Amino acid sequence: MRMLVNGACKTCVPMCVGRAPQGRLPTSLPCSSSPPVARQASSSRLVSLSLSLSLSLSLSLSLSLSLSLSLSCSSVKIRERALRNTCHTMSRTLPHVLVTLKAEPVLHLQINNTGQTLWQQQQQQQSTPRPSNMGLLDTGSHRPGRPNGEQAEAMRRKSSMSYAIDLSASSASRLTSTRPTTLRFQNIRWTVKTSSGDKELLHGITGEVKPGEVLAIMGPSGAGKTSLIQMLCGRERHDELPDSGITLNGHPLDKRQRRRISYVMQNDVLLSNLTVYETLKYAALLRLPGHYTHQEKMQCVEDVIDALGLRHATETIIGNNVRRGVSGGEKKRVNIGVELMADPAVMILDEPTSGLDSSTALHLIGLLRKLATNQQRTIVASLHQPSSQLFAHMDKLLLLAKGDVAYFGPANAATAYFRQANMPCPPEFNPSDYFLDVLTDPERRQRAVDFYNSKQFVPPKAGKEISGPRILDLDASLSESSLDSAPAPVTSASLPLPLGGGDGNDDELAGDRWPIGWWAQTKILMSRSFKQSKGEFWTWINFCQGVVISVVVAALWWQTPERESRLQDRVGYSFFGLVYWSFQMLFLATQVFPSERDVLTKERASGSYRLSAYVVAKSISELPLLVALPTFFFVVTYWSVGLEGGYRALFAWMILLLCSFTTSSIGLFLGASVLNGKRAATAATVFMLTSMLLGGFYVQYPPPGLEWAKYLSLIKYGYHSLLALELDQSDLFFTCDVESSAYDACNDPLTRAQGIPARDVLAQYDVDDRVWLNVIALILFALFFRIAAYLSLKYLLFRHSS
Repeated sequence: MRMLVNGACKTCVPMCVGRAPQGRLPTSLPCSSSPPVARQASSSRLVSLSLSLSLSLSLSLSLSLSLSLSLSCSSVKIRERALRNTCHTMSRTLPHVLVTLKAEPVLHLQINNTGQTLWQQQQQQQSTPRPSNMGLLDTGSHRPGRPNGEQAEAMRRKSSMSYAIDLSASSASRLTSTRPTTLRFQNIRWTVKTSSGDKELLHGITGEVKPGEVLAIMGPSGAGKTSLIQMLCGRERHDELPDSGITLNGHPLDKRQRRRISYVMQNDVLLSNLTVYETLKYAALLRLPGHYTHQEKMQCVEDVIDALGLRHATETIIGNNVRRGVSGGEKKRVNIGVELMADPAVMILDEPTSGLDSSTALHLIGLLRKLATNQQRTIVASLHQPSSQLFAHMDKLLLLAKGDVAYFGPANAATAYFRQANMPCPPEFNPSDYFLDVLTDPERRQRAVDFYNSKQFVPPKAGKEISGPRILDLDASLSESSLDSAPAPVTSASLPLPLGGGDGNDDELAGDRWPIGWWAQTKILMSRSFKQSKGEFWTWINFCQGVVISVVVAALWWQTPERESRLQDRVGYSFFGLVYWSFQMLFLATQVFPSERDVLTKERASGSYRLSAYVVAKSISELPLLVALPTFFFVVTYWSVGLEGGYRALFAWMILLLCSFTTSSIGLFLGASVLNGKRAATAATVFMLTSMLLGGFYVQYPPPGLEWAKYLSLIKYGYHSLLALELDQSDLFFTCDVESSAYDACNDPLTRAQGIPARDVLAQYDVDDRVWLNVIALILFALFFRIAAYLSLKYLLFRHSS
């Protein structure tokens, strides 16, 4: 591809260094050298084979190079529409780009620095100036403003300079590839069912937020802020009405469109044992599309860390109530960074400043201000009693009162608007505090709602759209500058919601539902689960517990002799070891899903990965724990007791691991069924005690009518298998050393000297010696409960989303 940059022509081979999604120009176009030359390998003994391999390699390199050049340059006929969309994306990053499309595959770029794009100039005319120092970072220049004389002269002097096209050098080019998006919501109503009947919580909320704007949703407790936010991000469904809906650039909010929205919850839902860097890294690997290379994704992580001011805390864990980690403000910024990894066009935050001190809250809102200004994102945040400095960062304000709109419009015109409603804000009051005082008082709240409703748009005629509000007797207190700089309150009549078309990005709508494939999701989630489990289960307490129990068992059962008086001890060792590790793995597994319930719900709602990939990853990541601790116990105790070695020891070890895996499957199912750790532990206790009683050690012969119950005991299959491996030996005898024996071999003088055959002991304990059948039963139980755990999670998440 030949590129003319201010008259300079260069031949370049596209190489994606920054973010270069399909259908867009690469973010870096370095000029390549001549194609690599195949090097001929010489061999004295295999001359013919070397020649054939060299020719094949040369042919392959030539074909691949020709194919890559043809695909990336002149062979592929790029549609004019795709090129124009690409140029629109580049115009958001470069100061000014004029693109001329020729019939031949040559892209002419004329770059200057004389001004802003037409879209930016329109945005400047609709916005008020903001202070440049607003937060923790400066992700770009200050908000677009009209240059002064010196700046204009400097721009004119620079207009003749040539610039190298290297978008990868700008972090903004990596952090913003999403098209600016306008969020519109019209006549949003929500009705819930209560014991006393249906109750409407939202009464026709209507509004609009444009790219580069920050909308603050305010109101007292119970006003409907969180409910509205849940509607806007698609977590809850509003009432289906003909004139209601939520759109992004004219497209209805469906599952595919929801991927363009990020939702930062009020509570910071993060994995506590991961560091800040690991949290952002896994978010990038999961949520950035698969056509990005690993290096590009890691560069995005570095950009977000620098942008959010988290460089000093990259190796600090997130932490929880037990383990101390990052501070509250840092955790909130990490939460925002996780959502930025999805490159959202719209960011919705539910009370992001709650629990933060005033300084941290101001810095956080300043960060959101800069994300909106410099990256043209659409920001919506619910706030509770913001300070005057914090309130100054807002473009628009939506005041809710018991599900009704008390005001929607420019934030800097709200005070004058309430003054027009005969509810002036005293000079010594913080405006945001005064608004909440008005909405808390029932009488003034109703006056505010009635005043807003009385100033709505005139209902439009069929096919005609009203372009402005009809405000009666609007006095001079509403400043001309404030009303001209931002739109007046928006109502349902002013927001037509097309069902198709619009100005949305159709190319984005054609993308895959998932950012990466199933196997890639599984590998990433497996790695993340293993790191998270190191702090949850791979702890010194669990390790010390296993060591102490192993030492105690080895001491108590040390070299148990093969005598009838110690026969019960040998059988008891097998039963105890099986029950102990079954209990241990069962209870650990019950906490797997409940401990990550909020994270799973959040990430699944945002479409980060498939549920099946998550379940498979958790199942595989727990295998090291299932193997390590029982293996240590077995190695320490098995030969200490004096049991038979060889292949029997190997099979006994495998039976122990299989029982641990099966009970772990049951624990996963119980945890997935209730997603509550305490309830799952209670259910696990009842299940395990019942299975232990029916295992054949305490009750060998259940009463009539309950014989079938023993086949539901997992302990029974493992216990009988271990006894069969130990006692099903023709050359094993137990010495008769009791006066009144329960075995005929000891009561017969002819066989007493030989002892009790081990197989007689199997018959005495009513052991099913078909080990293969017991193993099949355990495998079937494990598979059944693993699948049941997946289905339970799927059902609960579906019910939550419904």
